[in-house]
Amino acid sequence: MESLERILVHGCKDGQYSVEQRRQLAADKNKHYVSLLAGLAPERVYPGIVELLGQLEEH
Repeated sequence: MESLERILVHGCKDGQYSVEQRRQLAADKNKHYVSLLAGLAPERVYPGIVELLGQLEEH
């Protein structure tokens, strides 16, 4: 939710959504982000990123 709040502040839209609307926006944003990550191939990312994502996934 914190990343969505930052996006809304940056876009000057931070006071325009209810708590429930922000929850839904955050869920939609996260779902889109996960789908983008799923489409990544190791040959398309910077060295070390695949390992970093693996470590983050463990925690």
